[in-house]
Order: sequence, then C-alpha cells, then structure tokens
Amino acid sequence: MKRHAMLSAPVLVALLLIAGGCTPPGPEGAGPSVVHAGSLAAQMHVPAGTVRSGQVMGISITTWNLGEDPIPVTRTTSNVYHVDVARHDGIGWVTFRTYPATEAIMLRHLTLEPDSRREDTVNVRVEPDWPAGEVVRLQAVMNGRAELRMGGFVTVRP
Repeated sequence: MKRHAMLSAPVLVALLLIAGGCTPPGPEGAGPSVVHAGSLAAQMHVPAGTVRSGQVMGISITTWNLGEDPIPVTRTTSNVYHVDVARHDGIGWVTFRTYPATEAIMLRHLTLEPDSRREDTVNVRVEPDWPAGEVVRLQAVMNGRAELRMGGFVTVRP
C-alpha cells in the first residue's frame, strides 16, 4: 500500500501540470494589488484590463508608512518604482520589458515619515512587440526595497 501511494504523488503532480497547473492567470487580476513589507504597505492600480499597441498606461502606486518610525529608502536610480512586463512561456513568467526604459544611475535617499503616504506613477507604453492576444503580467518593484513588489495583469489586443 505504501509503494502505491509513493508512485501516485509524482503521477498526480505531472497530471496537474499537464492539466493547466502552469496556466497564466486571466485579466481579472488587473485591479488594485496591496502588499506589505514590515511597516511599508503599497498598492498598485492598473487602469485597464485590456490594452492596445501604442496605448500609454499610467500605473499608479501608493506607498504608506504604517509604522511609528521613519523608513529610509536608498535608491540607485532616480525612480522610486520600476515596472517589469512579462509574458508566460508555458513554464513561468519571462520579463521582456522594464519601465521606465532609461533611468539615471545615481544614489538617492528617500525617507517615508510615520503615517505618511506617497503617490507615484509609472507610464508604461504598450509597444508593437507586446504579444497580441496574450495576458501579460505587470510587476512594480520599489527601488531600494525589492521585497515591496506587487502585480497585475492585462490582455494585449491586436
């Protein structure tokens, strides 16, 4: 009986993968995404569930310091956030673009005061090489705080 159960587990995992265990999520994930990292909280809002080539999305990100102490953030570029755009290749997500496309490399310090909130916008242009008819993942990452990352999904229309 034990031997049968041990053989069943690998077969079950293989069947789940074949049956769509690696299927990318749909565009219903395009709404606000909230994440927490210690006293930091952030929310990303993707303005649309579907996009077309040439469209510019203003992805808004709100960051809060929920703690009682100031939180220093040391950035290596001029932008507070960057957004990675990825497509699903059947196994996992592969990043094919990062916005902003060019960033000035410089050391910058930012302090989030207790009970404060900050608003940032990253403009993402849908380029002609984005995969038409597919769902792509947008993932915002705070520069200097890689643990503060959030995501959403959009469908690219031809």
